[in-house]
Amino acid sequence: MRKLIALLFISILFIGCGTSLKTRWGNFTAYYNTYYNAKKSYNSGLDKVLNAEASYNPQQPIRIHEVPVNAGAQDFDKAIEKGAEILRKHEDSKWVDNSLSLIGKSYFFKQEYFSADQKFQELALSTKDESLIEESILWRSRVLLEMELYGQGVQYIIQELDNREGLWTVRNKAELRSILAQYYVDQENWVGAIVELNEALPQLVSKKYQERGYFLLGQLHEKTENYRQAFKAYERVSDFYHEYELQYLALRRLAETSRILGDNRSALETFTKMVKDDKNRDYKTELDYEIGRTYQEQKDFVRAEGVYKDILKDRFNQPSVETKALVYNGLAEVYRFGYNNFEMAAAYYDTSSRQNAPIQNLPENYNANELAVSFGEYSALKNELQFRDSLLWVSNLSQPKLDSLVAKIKRERLTEIESEKRSQEQEENTLVNVSSPSNTATAESGNGFLNVNSETMRANARIQFVAVWGNRPLVDNWRIQEAIRSSGPSGQAVSSNTESNVDQESITTIETSIDLSEVPFTLEQKRDARKEIASLKYELGNLFFISLDMPDSAEIYFKDIAQNYPESDELPVSYYSLSEVQSVLGKENDAIKNAEILINRFPNSRYAQMLADKYGLERKGEVIEEELSLPILYQNLKKDTSLTKSEFAKKSSQLALDNVNENESPSILFDAINIYIELAKEDSVYVANYEKWNSQKQNWQNSQAAFKMAQDSAKIAVNDTSLSELEMSGLQALVDSSLTQPNFNGTFPYYGIYWDSVRTNIDRFNANFQNSSLASRVIILESELEKPIEAETVISENRDIDRDNGSGVTSCSELESPLQIREGLDAFLNGIENFESENEKIVYQFSINQRGVLEAFELVSSNHAEKIVEAYNSAIENSLTFNPYLVNGEAVLVTCQFSFPIK
Repeated sequence: MRKLIALLFISILFIGCGTSLKTRWGNFTAYYNTYYNAKKSYNSGLDKVLNAEASYNPQQPIRIHEVPVNAGAQDFDKAIEKGAEILRKHEDSKWVDNSLSLIGKSYFFKQEYFSADQKFQELALSTKDESLIEESILWRSRVLLEMELYGQGVQYIIQELDNREGLWTVRNKAELRSILAQYYVDQENWVGAIVELNEALPQLVSKKYQERGYFLLGQLHEKTENYRQAFKAYERVSDFYHEYELQYLALRRLAETSRILGDNRSALETFTKMVKDDKNRDYKTELDYEIGRTYQEQKDFVRAEGVYKDILKDRFNQPSVETKALVYNGLAEVYRFGYNNFEMAAAYYDTSSRQNAPIQNLPENYNANELAVSFGEYSALKNELQFRDSLLWVSNLSQPKLDSLVAKIKRERLTEIESEKRSQEQEENTLVNVSSPSNTATAESGNGFLNVNSETMRANARIQFVAVWGNRPLVDNWRIQEAIRSSGPSGQAVSSNTESNVDQESITTIETSIDLSEVPFTLEQKRDARKEIASLKYELGNLFFISLDMPDSAEIYFKDIAQNYPESDELPVSYYSLSEVQSVLGKENDAIKNAEILINRFPNSRYAQMLADKYGLERKGEVIEEELSLPILYQNLKKDTSLTKSEFAKKSSQLALDNVNENESPSILFDAINIYIELAKEDSVYVANYEKWNSQKQNWQNSQAAFKMAQDSAKIAVNDTSLSELEMSGLQALVDSSLTQPNFNGTFPYYGIYWDSVRTNIDRFNANFQNSSLASRVIILESELEKPIEAETVISENRDIDRDNGSGVTSCSELESPLQIREGLDAFLNGIENFESENEKIVYQFSINQRGVLEAFELVSSNHAEKIVEAYNSAIENSLTFNPYLVNGEAVLVTCQFSFPIK
């Protein structure tokens, strides 16, 4: 009876709750059959992303949140597939919203940002779960950040913070504000980023994000030169230990900040302790450099030099290219500021610049490239000045003193010749045991085939060769040539003693003759020489003032010209430059005094007019129009703070081209090239492609070396008669084979408007300044930037750019539907002012990456007013983005023409 009642009760329960039970059963099957597997696959992919080795560049602001890497793609694909199955088969289950979130995150880590953006927008509209709404906002903010849509992202976050005021959980609001800070960082709004981080960091839950956040905060305070706050921020990093590398970097920056604040003792103690810590063994050379840098800041230049040179000589701890560049730069500064040896400084700056270290991995104040050029110019000018000075000094000697000087120089040269002869004879008469057992070592001793790896044994072999054969020329038929050379007019050999005496006498006569043709003996020659010397001193003064930023040294040269070279053509401009230098140094009274001298002595000079206007001085006489010197024009251009970097580069390039006959023009144009390079390297697409491209080239070089080694071994082994015919044919195939170079075009990094400007200026340099001392460096740069033939675009009138199908770039003709501007055409045009124009439209050629961001653009149509082109160029650079173009669900690179109506 009881069983019957229980059965009846269960039946009634099932009849009353049928709908609810069906829903629960649907949720149950959806979870365990599909969502559980989707989540498992996503977590597996996420683990691979998080376990990927993270590397931090302390010279650039770091990211708080993870940046997607190429890891876990298959797991994310499975998560997307299973999540989509829930949307299709279990659309009524409660796991639909969770599946949308999971799919969006999977697309994010696969770097398919457009698809991720769509899913998070769908989630925000469909779900009623507050936690999922906040999650969708957080993740969409991260998506827009990776898509580099900074303006849109900032607006979106601020809007969501306002709209949901009072609804946000503390942890999610803090995380959203930390994302907003990262937008401000990419926009270089350091102050805004600091404000957001100060609000967000104390409320973040993740120790990992707090650790990164405080390190970023320290970097931002350094950007604003608030080093005490930077010190405090770096101190907080140790409170949230998660990654040792970041802890190491924070401690290192802590010591560097102490050094900046003047506490060199604490900095030195910290760096010394870090070097002794076994965990920092891989960072030894970096820390040794910081120790040397600290000694340098303490003005202990001898000890700093010793540390720097020990780093370069260390065989067991090889420094990275970045550390090498910094060490050579440090040595240059030691010789520049410590020893006042500018020639050695020039050599070290040049060596530093030749390390080819990625500029983004070096401090912002690193400028060895520019200083190498400037100090190289100084060295050349200084040597020329010393030579001219010495000639003028010789010209003022009395005849007896001149004869005595010439005789002394001849004796010194003759002594040098005799010394060299004795050394050569001693070397040739040295007995060598050619059958020394030490030279019978074989390749098995570790010295390689024929002992090529042993420097000592190679040197011994060379000595033995000379002992047997003499210092014979390394050419064919050398015996016959020697016999002919040694024979006399009658065909008889000349005795070796006679020949030796004749040769020695002729050599001595030639080597000891003194050329006095350049000595200025006449009054006119002396006057010209003094003018040349004054001109060289003016160039040196200008170099110190403009290029080397050493106004105190510039003042010495300008003052020397003003006091000692009254006949110099550079006298008026020297007074002007002297006044300007003294004004910079805070010597206003001296500056005004020299301005008055200039106005009184050269009242009609343009320089007098400029200083009279500057100091409100009275000037008598009319201004005679005269052109300013090129250095002054360039200096005035540098002082124009209203110019952007690109504008300054453009104007300085034109200045150099307008004055191609001036000595300063090559260096001005070269400076403009370097500025364009700096601008080009700021592009994130360049940074990503450069790393891939460099890695591919390195792998190719390694493959070549390994292949060459295998071929060399095969060439030796193929002579082994004990090998079978099959083994012999395999070895011979290896000997006859060759490696095919892979195609690197897909990652070639030097694309974009600024790289095109670099190439344009290189062409201008080669056309106008082939004889410049900088020409060799420009040639090297030109070779590096040469576009791959397969990747070059061919533009024909009124046609799209067609590229090699293998490059992965889609042209306009291949698009099934037209490109769409992200914010719409009307919104884009609203940001451009109205113009009157005969043309109705303006046409551009665009190269658009997978995110819809412009990589490069070029004006195709012609006959437009300059102000129209500038307005559209500015709008395109600052606000034009497209929706990513999808082919089979995957975003692709597109190159296409696009026309805009002229308003």
